[in-house]
Amino acid sequence: MLSVGCAGEGRRASPASAEPAGVVLILIDALRADHVGAHGSPLGLTPNLDAVAARGVVFENAVAPSSWTRSTMASLMTSRHPSSIGVLGRFDAIAPATITLPEILRSRGGFETLWIYTNGNSGPRFGFAQGFDRMETPDLYGGYPDGFMIYTAEGVTRKALRFIDERSAGRPFFLLLHYVDPHDPYLAHPGLLPTPEPPGRFDGSRSSLTMLDRTPSAELTEADYGRIKHLYAGEVGYCDFWIGELLRGLEERGLRDGVLLAITSDHGEELWDRGARAHGRSLYQEMIHVPLLLDFPSSFGGLAPRVDQPVSLLDVAPTITAAFGIPQPKEFQGTDLRPLAAGASQSRRAEYVYSEMEIDGLSFEAVRHGDLKLIRDRTRPRGIESLELYDLDRDPGERINLVRRRPSEAARLEKALDGIHRELLAEAAPALRVELGGLDPDVIENLRALGYLGAGGAATPVGTVAEAIVDFSRSDHAEWQLVRGFYPAQQGRRWMAGVGSVLLGRNDGETAWRLDGWVDLQWHGGEALTITGRANAGEPWRTIIESSGFFTLEGDLPPGAASTVRLDFECDHEFIPAAQGGHDQRRLCAIVTSVRVL
Repeated sequence: MLSVGCAGEGRRASPASAEPAGVVLILIDALRADHVGAHGSPLGLTPNLDAVAARGVVFENAVAPSSWTRSTMASLMTSRHPSSIGVLGRFDAIAPATITLPEILRSRGGFETLWIYTNGNSGPRFGFAQGFDRMETPDLYGGYPDGFMIYTAEGVTRKALRFIDERSAGRPFFLLLHYVDPHDPYLAHPGLLPTPEPPGRFDGSRSSLTMLDRTPSAELTEADYGRIKHLYAGEVGYCDFWIGELLRGLEERGLRDGVLLAITSDHGEELWDRGARAHGRSLYQEMIHVPLLLDFPSSFGGLAPRVDQPVSLLDVAPTITAAFGIPQPKEFQGTDLRPLAAGASQSRRAEYVYSEMEIDGLSFEAVRHGDLKLIRDRTRPRGIESLELYDLDRDPGERINLVRRRPSEAARLEKALDGIHRELLAEAAPALRVELGGLDPDVIENLRALGYLGAGGAATPVGTVAEAIVDFSRSDHAEWQLVRGFYPAQQGRRWMAGVGSVLLGRNDGETAWRLDGWVDLQWHGGEALTITGRANAGEPWRTIIESSGFFTLEGDLPPGAASTVRLDFECDHEFIPAAQGGHDQRRLCAIVTSVRVL
């Protein structure tokens, strides 16, 4: 059993004039706040994080700007919301013109910038290398036989200490560490937890989790759920242990009291709170309530141990720059947290804390003000079950929608939501898109290991030209061509959500596109369904389907010699199987059998 101690308990006395040595920013992927002792967890998984909390400041209501890695990490690095930098979907990247935290620290503060990354979703190919002097992946891996290998916390910690030893003398340093262990797949750590592993039928491997996620809930047992939750908790405890080793390493090198230490997560994990296991599906608390611990250098003082006012992860970058006397860039949308920790009121701009997500046909935004939280489904027309209002003090599990009971408060928060959204769009920077087919094989393998590229199926092809047809009756179609909005295949066809996108190759001067599908208007509860199509963001082409059965959509391709065509489809309404008594929470539009250019 690993010896899990409390590293660095109690602050060592240091001269008040000591110059801060630098910043260590730790991101623990998929860590739910309710699994951290400092955030109220009774599980005893995080003694080292709790020791950091005892020395520093705990932000009890930190909110992630999104519920999946790339969007949140992009916001963390830029102090800008995902929509304002165009990093929302699977093909989006930070544009070179967007200024990042390491760029600011290096150019304006003389920092040496170091980065150890483990998740390809926030890797160099998606714009996250901007401003870093040195970036590497760990040397240690773990995995299941005949399964994917993933980076482990031990490897992150060992390389981090090596980076610290090899850094330039006399310069402050910024070290970003991305621990990925609580993210699936889950490795077993026998003996780490006091209770034995439940005998569920599914282990933590990628292939087993894929089968688990496709198994109807009625066929799953409490042991099945319990085993995965046990494995997740074990990964949290394992990660905490190696963060403790990092803190001990800083102590041995005389740096523990001289660095600004920030620890947070990019998002949580659903763990069946609402019928599913993973993340990136909603903006409920289990997804976006994340831990945030700040332990300032010993030369700082007078800060409160706990802050209960909601804050955003966008506030982390401004807090770091302000702590080192670097003026806040005008592009930052976050706020320095030190005055709030010292008892001051938060600025007006930060009173409403905003989150958003737009991926795989799902699109939500949320705003929190005090204990009230409003969630809006951006795919639903206004007034049609598009709003949810919760009182998190009385209903922390978000089970009672108060929109109809407290309409004035819902209207106030929706007005705030509208204002924030308009402001973000007005400040939006140019977006950058990266085609997955052009990624390096090791990045593809890492994304497949973490479940982002249909890891349960055939290997993802690596190339720059897409196929001219995506035919769901074939088993060899390229998963990476499905940008968003297409659910797992069933009997040679796929459901498409209200917003779906696909990439197709254009190799012989094709001039048109076609989608073949099937629809039942009774499912939609209406007499007609309108579907809009666009090719390469060109002029829209619409069709109205007025009878159930097979249908075909066709449209012209814009002129040009581009080898890749992006087709975007949008339905004017969807239906939800759960509304008919089922357990499926997907939002569905039509069944698609194939999409092609011709």
